[in-house]
Amino acid sequence: MTYLHLSKQQLEDITEALEDSSLQAQQRNKLLALRMHHEGAAHGFIGRILNITQPTLRAYLAGYQEGGLPAVLEDRSYRPLSSLAPFWNCLRCSFAAAPVPNAKAAVARIEALTGLRLSESQCRARAGKAATNLSALRKLAMNLLRAVPPPVRKPASVSMRRRRYIATINPNYLAALLAHFAS
Repeated sequence: MTYLHLSKQQLEDITEALEDSSLQAQQRNKLLALRMHHEGAAHGFIGRILNITQPTLRAYLAGYQEGGLPAVLEDRSYRPLSSLAPFWNCLRCSFAAAPVPNAKAAVARIEALTGLRLSESQCRARAGKAATNLSALRKLAMNLLRAVPPPVRKPASVSMRRRRYIATINPNYLAALLAHFAS
């Protein structure tokens, strides 16, 4: 069991850091764990309150011992930046002024405006009514899966996820779904 003794100055620094409104939830949990540990709370209690595991709590404590408060407040999460970030406002205005009918047209417009070539799969469904159309297609597919029972012993107990999987591996079930859609 790791024991951490904090000085009065270290406790004040932690309290001051906790008052920062821009603090992320994980960083706040780390600081609260340090403070609760210093107050003598059991590791199991801290884990239940903050919804963290014992190894995570030990890692928080070890991180503070090794690097102090800066190590605890360091944000090490990976968030890749888009190559389109500098052009975001220009792209938003362009697509708002003249929506594109499909992903291929979106790729062409992005390339013309930015000089960056993207594949069609990298163009998200944000242009025009694409998000609404995709939502309608998803709902249609889910309704079809609900309407046509899968070829199993107890079709009523089969989840939607399982029905989608059955449709991918069973061509007869897929044909039945499409036939039901055509009717």
